[in-house]
Amino acid sequence: MRSLRVRRATVGVLALALALVLGLAACAESVETSAGSGPALSTSEIIGGKFAREDLAVVALVAGRRPFCSGTLVSSRVVLTAGHCVTGAPPTGVYFGSWLPLFPGEIVPVESATLHPDYRIDDFRFADIGVVVLARRAKVEPRPFNVTPLGPALVGADVRLVGFGFQQVGAHGIIGQRMELTLPVVLVAEKELEYYRGSCNGDSGGPAFHRFADGVERVVGVTSFGRGDPRCSGNSGSHRVDRHAAWLAAEIARHDPVSCERDYRCADGCAAPDPDCPCRGDDGACSALCDDPAADRDCPLGCGVGDECVSGATCPAPDPDCGDPCGAEGHCVPGCTPRDPDCPPGLAVAAVCAASWECADELLCLAGACTLTCDPAAPVCDVDHECRAVLPERFACLVPVAPAEVADGCSVAVPRPRGGVSVLLLAAGWLCFAACTRHERR
Repeated sequence: MRSLRVRRATVGVLALALALVLGLAACAESVETSAGSGPALSTSEIIGGKFAREDLAVVALVAGRRPFCSGTLVSSRVVLTAGHCVTGAPPTGVYFGSWLPLFPGEIVPVESATLHPDYRIDDFRFADIGVVVLARRAKVEPRPFNVTPLGPALVGADVRLVGFGFQQVGAHGIIGQRMELTLPVVLVAEKELEYYRGSCNGDSGGPAFHRFADGVERVVGVTSFGRGDPRCSGNSGSHRVDRHAAWLAAEIARHDPVSCERDYRCADGCAAPDPDCPCRGDDGACSALCDDPAADRDCPLGCGVGDECVSGATCPAPDPDCGDPCGAEGHCVPGCTPRDPDCPPGLAVAAVCAASWECADELLCLAGACTLTCDPAAPVCDVDHECRAVLPERFACLVPVAPAEVADGCSVAVPRPRGGVSVLLLAAGWLCFAACTRHERR
């Protein structure tokens, strides 16, 4: 996390495979940093949490392949994060995946980053909020953010923190893995929410989710600070999103206006059916994306359930009255076993994917990439990979992570595996800051 002054801190160093704890390296005292010197490593991750498998819209901001903050996709091209995460050079990319560098996922290039105009370098709590704009649309669904003013009634209610930071008190352990923790709000201040512990190095910019009475979980806060203890055992806090909801909505409208493409919003006047609302019935087209043709006034009669079978290309999707939809009847049905002959060939190893059905046989979609499966009793992995458990009773060929070696100062380099990609962790930035004020940046 960014800081103007750092006193003593502990540095987490990435180690071996899926569950090894990192070693610690002590860094120098009173390290001066500059707000304009590029992305600094952030201070804020989830303490005592669990793996956040389903939060695909929670991302890591990276410089190269080095994570330094967290964030939340709030529109197809806009990531909400903390202001202090974007005070210098913008991140080079945004990582969509569950664990960097173990799982490949996808790093989407960044077009720009914007601070809230009220952000103050001398008091980051004043408006600790910013956005990162992606160079292209993300492939995951954005998360909604809260626009309703919060009040004292939220005290005692649960929020769910999600982030990529350290997982143990003392700012050490595994880092770069998406984790979550549910805990109660203990304070609702003018601009902040506060909790007993919860976050540490690397969570900055990550979301605090709250499920409202309508059943929808929305982002109510952006992980911002820790109180007092540089070991991440003190209280932590988030900057309230509702205080800046109008600014955030304006940034989304400016950088990512509603379109006829897949952006999880309906647009009017599209030349072809908007994939976000294919059943609307007033666009003059019957789309194969519509899962209820009977509800679309533009679709032929008989394509819905409960009438006669209409086979072939007449209906935009297989008629449920015709029986098994996985046969060669002119429509690709995802997830069929064996593969629907109407579907295109499966993707090859390392191709970007959103679901396993998109990949060829014997492949799984792991963290956004088609990955070869294997049998640990008779592995088929090549020399640069190991057969590892990834799901219950499912194994895949993964690139091993070599032991970390301490380099000069606080830099840590992981040796390059054969045929693999070297991983560089500049651990000097993964510090919990003992700030001169009552808060510390996360």
